[in-house]
Amino acid sequence: MSPQSRYLSLYIFLAIAVFSLVISFKINTLLETVVLAVVIVILTVLTKSIWEPAHRGVTNVRLNSLKVAATAVALQPWWKPLLNSVSKPLFNKLPPPVNSPEAPSIAVLVFLTLVILIVNHYTRDQTAMGKHPTPIEKEFPEKSYQDRLKAFCNYFADDIRKIDRENRWNPDAYIPLEAEVEVQSGNKRLRKVTDLLNAIRSDKKSRVFLVLGDPGSGKSVALRKLCLELFQESEKTGKVPLYINLKEWRPERPWTEDSPPTVEDLQKFVINNLIGRGDYYTNEFVRAAFDKMLLHGRFFIILDSFDEIPAVLDEQENSWLIDKLSDITHRFLCGATQSRGLLASRFFRKPTSKFDVKTTLEIRPLTENKIVKLLQKSLSYDQSLVRRIFKERQEFVPIARNPFTATLISSYAQDHDNNLPQNQADLYASYIERNLEASMDRIQKNQLTKEKVVKFSIDVSDMMLTSQTSGLEASISELKARFPNYPVEKVIDVLKYARLGRLGSGDENQFSFVHRRFNEYFVVRRLIEKPERVPQDAIPTDSRWRDALVLYCEVAEEEQAKQIANFCWTEIREVIDNDVDMRDPQFLRMIHCLRFIREAFRARVDCLEDFRGDLAAFIIDILQQENQNILLQKIAVEAVGVLRDEDIDVAITQAIAIGDPWINETALRACRHLPTISDDLRKAIIKYLESLGFRVLFQKKDDLLFSLRLSDSFNELRKFLRWRIVDVYTFAIGFTLCFALNPIVTPPMTVLAYLIKVFFDNINIEFQKILLQKPRLVLIIIAVYPQLFIILKNIYLYPNSLWIYLKPLHYFGILLLLPIYYIPCYFIALIKEFLDRNMENLLEEFTRNIFTFINKIFQNIIEEIKKALSPWVSFLLLLISQYYVLNMLRLFVIKEGNVLVLIAEIISIAAINISLIIVTISIITPYILDRYHLRKLVRNEHLTRDDIEQQLKVYKTPWGRREYVNFLWNQNIRPTGNWTTNLPNYKDDASSLLARLEEKWLGLDR
Repeated sequence: MSPQSRYLSLYIFLAIAVFSLVISFKINTLLETVVLAVVIVILTVLTKSIWEPAHRGVTNVRLNSLKVAATAVALQPWWKPLLNSVSKPLFNKLPPPVNSPEAPSIAVLVFLTLVILIVNHYTRDQTAMGKHPTPIEKEFPEKSYQDRLKAFCNYFADDIRKIDRENRWNPDAYIPLEAEVEVQSGNKRLRKVTDLLNAIRSDKKSRVFLVLGDPGSGKSVALRKLCLELFQESEKTGKVPLYINLKEWRPERPWTEDSPPTVEDLQKFVINNLIGRGDYYTNEFVRAAFDKMLLHGRFFIILDSFDEIPAVLDEQENSWLIDKLSDITHRFLCGATQSRGLLASRFFRKPTSKFDVKTTLEIRPLTENKIVKLLQKSLSYDQSLVRRIFKERQEFVPIARNPFTATLISSYAQDHDNNLPQNQADLYASYIERNLEASMDRIQKNQLTKEKVVKFSIDVSDMMLTSQTSGLEASISELKARFPNYPVEKVIDVLKYARLGRLGSGDENQFSFVHRRFNEYFVVRRLIEKPERVPQDAIPTDSRWRDALVLYCEVAEEEQAKQIANFCWTEIREVIDNDVDMRDPQFLRMIHCLRFIREAFRARVDCLEDFRGDLAAFIIDILQQENQNILLQKIAVEAVGVLRDEDIDVAITQAIAIGDPWINETALRACRHLPTISDDLRKAIIKYLESLGFRVLFQKKDDLLFSLRLSDSFNELRKFLRWRIVDVYTFAIGFTLCFALNPIVTPPMTVLAYLIKVFFDNINIEFQKILLQKPRLVLIIIAVYPQLFIILKNIYLYPNSLWIYLKPLHYFGILLLLPIYYIPCYFIALIKEFLDRNMENLLEEFTRNIFTFINKIFQNIIEEIKKALSPWVSFLLLLISQYYVLNMLRLFVIKEGNVLVLIAEIISIAAINISLIIVTISIITPYILDRYHLRKLVRNEHLTRDDIEQQLKVYKTPWGRREYVNFLWNQNIRPTGNWTTNLPNYKDDASSLLARLEEKWLGLDR
């Protein structure tokens, strides 16, 4: 019975019952009516299975918790005096409660509320697939069904573990992947970054998901792990996960535009795939129950490798076949059935808009912390390996952000006593050699040699990268025609067996390497043989040759590497000499060359000696310019790693002075390998760490500690950061205690205190770093106010016995303020600076610094009063003047009784209030206008950069600009055209976020 039918039947039954009782009461005696009522109740209980919804037990727990709470509150006047009499001997040294025993106890109410919240929290549906609304035994009443279902789940869970073993993957080595999640809600598209599996598990509303990621990003590994986790909750949810790899889908008939694939074809493939992987008993279960389970929503279907469907390997991105397959996979996953599902693909050949998905998850590169965790999974892990990668050999950091290549690094280190290869080429060569050595039986069976397989791979890779039509793939027929001297099919069989290549099964049988890095490695082998073929112009155009050339520069002869470096510098000089702005194509060529120098020559800085000093001057000049392009400044900071240590110090100091949080993060990463740092850089980093709010500091503390742990020169900064982290925890403890001791006063005082914080946000004076830490300022107001309140306690204002009982404990709040407000770490840098100086000049230095310090304070106070305090002072003066005018006029009217004076009083009051209204309107009007413009925003697929620039000028507040840029981010809009002159820079959060978007729009974020 459906929920609607069940509820309708219940309502009819209750209506008849009530009507019968009313008639009985009118016609029969009271006793007969009571008997009838008892009979109706008994009938209702006996037939409750008809009326009750599925999973009634959980609902009962929640309802009963509410009943207990209501009963406890209602009966409090009866049980509270008894409780007080029992507890009085235990608390006879404390003052008696000031409120009456009959009054409600706030402590009891808080306790009951917590109990109810905990009960409901732990009884909610925490499964990823969500519990099916209908008990499984009702849809499948066969006695053996549940046992067969359990056997099915166990078998295919083992099958997934078998796939993991075949791919040489250990589940214990799994590292949670971060994904950028885009969720469409109505006309809005909201984006956030979260854990990939948690995002899928927590979203029970979306019928279908789309997971996108680069090759080797860990999609398949993560999805198989998800499937294993879902198997564990199948018995609870009544649903079953199915993992299907679409690269095994070989159609029984050719697909053409006249005879395209259908939903029935896909469903048939899924069934056959399960049967092919199963045994006799699971196959019997699939044939008997699959269609019914699919119809009733009993499956969570995971379709992996959409881009690797054999027939798709032969197609271009705009192919009709990809469009059609996108349509049928969507219809299969969430068409007429009630099941849910997920589709995974690489970005290249990803599903088209026909796969109408509301939730898209793009896998992001590994963060530095996740790289470290992955390396720690190695049996031979040593802390020195992390130091080598992130300090001494930073050229490995970008490639380690891909789980596949990070695993290669880990495997190499494990086989070589935690040492790193000389360069990336050695890393790939080691992996290829190991796999080919393990495939010697297959090589000999095909009457080949390792050398011949490698030579074929070099020739094929060279052909793929130089051909304008084949891309990174080539058909068997094309390879046979191009390389008649090779036994193509036999060599490809070896490459497939060694997990170095893959083959499509379409008409063309497209061959490709399993990872583009292998393709690039073999191409570099050819360029070393023939250096005259190096396409230098591919660097500023960021073509598909670029990554191969980065790899080439690491292993090329010094003269060849210098030639490429000088070519890049020539492109950069074009911008310097001609003062080119962003509108000129040469500007983007310069950015690509600057990024190439950073990546290709990080380990070979000697090749840059011809222009290294000029490059440093160029980077520092970019960082010193006012209102400069934030994206260009960020790219410049990333490139400081190829400069001399003294130039890096100056550049990073200047970068932190810009004050942009994005640039600050980049700057800290760029200087962590320095053996020593100057006092100026040390102070700049301290200023940056000091500027981080408590929330941001708590989120980034692990990354910051990791960066400061890599070099001994950061020891002092690391100690300072740890004290700041201690400060976060002490503030949290202090705030919690204040709330526990005074739960009524603390929330409004918190709001008031943070309004005061807004005021202090506009004050930028030196002693603020030590004495006016804004969160601690909030805490001291919150903690001191209750101390005053307890002195002036009024039982009518605060009738709470808990407060009186805890009164002696509350004085600990004052002691708590001492470590919170005067943590010694904020004086460490100052004390050390004095002690390091010559003791003979200490007094003179101290006196001069104190006077300079005080002078700077007063200068800043005077400057800030004009722009920050003037409106508040004016507002206060208006209120005071209004008060005195009213009193003076009122006294005059009472004594003289002059009507004209009364009129003058009214006019004065009106004038003052109108002035106040005008001032208030002038403050809030820009926000109202910005909100009006934001509400009118609609998604525009044809937006240009000039449109964005003009729209930013419309908004009058930093808040409005930030919300507009957030709209662009959430809507995933990609504008066209150029900026009028430069990337807009208002020196606010919106400008920083816009620079991040521009990096993404230009494809510089990968």
